[in-house]
Amino acid sequence: SACMSLRARFLLLAALLVLTASATAWAVFQRIAEGIIEQWGVRLAETQVRYDSARLLQPVAREVALARQMADSSVLRRWARKPDNASNFAQAQVEMESFRANFKDQSYFVALLESGAYFHNNANREFVDQPLRYHLSPDRPADAWFYATIRDGRDFHLNVNRDAMLGVTKLWVNVLLRDGERVLGVVGTGLELDSFIRDVVDVSPSGIRTLFVDHRGAIQLSGDRDLITYASAASPIADKQGVYRLLDHEEDRSRLRAMLTQLATSASPPTTVLSHFFSVGGKRHLAGIAYLAELGWFEITLLDLDQLMPVSRLNIAALAFAAALLLTLTI
Repeated sequence: SACMSLRARFLLLAALLVLTASATAWAVFQRIAEGIIEQWGVRLAETQVRYDSARLLQPVAREVALARQMADSSVLRRWARKPDNASNFAQAQVEMESFRANFKDQSYFVALLESGAYFHNNANREFVDQPLRYHLSPDRPADAWFYATIRDGRDFHLNVNRDAMLGVTKLWVNVLLRDGERVLGVVGTGLELDSFIRDVVDVSPSGIRTLFVDHRGAIQLSGDRDLITYASAASPIADKQGVYRLLDHEEDRSRLRAMLTQLATSASPPTTVLSHFFSVGGKRHLAGIAYLAELGWFEITLLDLDQLMPVSRLNIAALAFAAALLLTLTI
C-alpha cells in the first residue's frame, strides 16, 4: 500500500512537472510564432505597398504628365489671357482636342478663372463643336473644388468628385494654368472611377485592404466606395474623418498623423515604407504606409494578420501534444 502510494505520488509529481514544462514551452512557442508572423507581416506590408504603388503610379503619373504639358501650352495660355479672341479660341480648340486624344479617358476640361467658363469634351466627341458646357460660380457648392484648388496653390491636385453638370464621377487630375505667377484657370482630365478602382484597388487578396489618401487624410481611393471622401479639395478633414475614422483609438490617430507628416517631410528615399500596428474595427491590423511624392498621396495597406496567417491554426499541435501526454501518463 505504501509502495502504491509512493508510486501514485511520483506519477502525480511527474505529471505536474510535465504539464508545467509543456505549458511554458507552449507559451514560448506561441510568442515565437507571433513574432515570426509579425516579421513576415512587416515584409508583406512593405512588398504589398510597393506593388500597389507601382500599379497606381503607372497610369496616373502618365495622365499627370500629360495634364502638365497641357497647362504649359502657349496656345492655351494665349487664349486664356484673351478668351474672347475668336482666332485664339479656334487655335485653343485644336490644341484641346489634340490633348483629349492622348489622355487615357479621351476627355479633357479647361476651366477659366476670370469668366468661370468650363470647357469639356469626352471620348464620344459629343461637344467637339460646343466645348463650353457651363459656367462655374463661387456661390455654387458643386464648384467649390475649382476655387479651393486655386487657393491651395499647388501645381496639380488629384481629386475624386462627381461632376453633377456632366453626370460623371471620376478621379480628376487638376493642373493650374499659369501665366507667370498669375493663375488663369485649371486644366486636366479624369479617370473613370469604378473601372480604376476595379483594376488597381480591388485586386488585393482577402485580409489586405489598400487605401490611398491625400495630404490631409482624405480617402481618395478604396475598395469600399463609401469610405471615399468625394470633393475633398473643398471639404475640411476633421480628426475623426477620412482615414482617421477607421482607427479605434485617439493615440492611433495621432500616431498615424505623425507618420504621414514624417514621410512627407523627410528626405528619406521614395521607397521608404513605415509600419505600425493599429486597432481597426476592434481588431489589430498591421499598416504599411508609403508616400507617393509624384501624386502627393499616401498609400496605406492594412493587413489583418489573424486572417492572413492566424496563430490559432497552430492549436492543432497543442491538441496532438496533449493527447500524446495523456496516453503516456495512462501507460
